Order: sequence, then structure tokens, then C-alpha cells
Amino acid sequence: MQNMRVHAVPPPPPLLMLQRIKWEDDLVKDAEGNEVPNSCCLVWEGITPTRAFGDIKFKVLPTEKQAREVFQKHGVEHYWDLAYSGAVLAVNDA
Repeated sequence: MQNMRVHAVPPPPPLLMLQRIKWEDDLVKDAEGNEVPNSCCLVWEGITPTRAFGDIKFKVLPTEKQAREVFQKHGVEHYWDLAYSGAVLAVNDA
């Protein structure tokens, strides 16, 4: 039997979400109500021992509390906390 080498290959970069979708083409309202270009940023990347979500679905949730509850239902509310804290920090830096 031949010796076999196994190499861990990192996953490809999230091209679809970060590069292929033109987020800036859409305008959104900031905290003051001004229209600004939309954006997308990577919050977390890694490997988990189990899958947290089944099918990914688009949902419109009007409040932060409702959004966090969706993540909490799947046991990954820390993803929301991380994304939300980054958004708050970005607004405060502007």
C-alpha cells in the first residue's frame, strides 16, 4: 500500500456574498434617515461540529429582538450578537 498524504484545504472565500452581489447598488437608510449605499461584510468564518440551519430562507424581521430570536431558535444567537455589535461599532465610528 502506498503512503498517502492528506492536506487540509481551506474553504473557498465567500465570493458570492462579498464580491459577486453588488450591495452598493441598493440604498438603505442610516440611523439619521439618510440614504446611503448598502454593504456586506464577513462577520465570522470557520467550521462547526454540526449544522445549525437547514434550508436558508430570506426573512424580513422589523426588530433586532425578532432577528435574534430566529438565531436563538437554532442555538446560534452568538452569531447575531457578533454581527450586531459590529454594526453598532461601525455606526459609532462614522
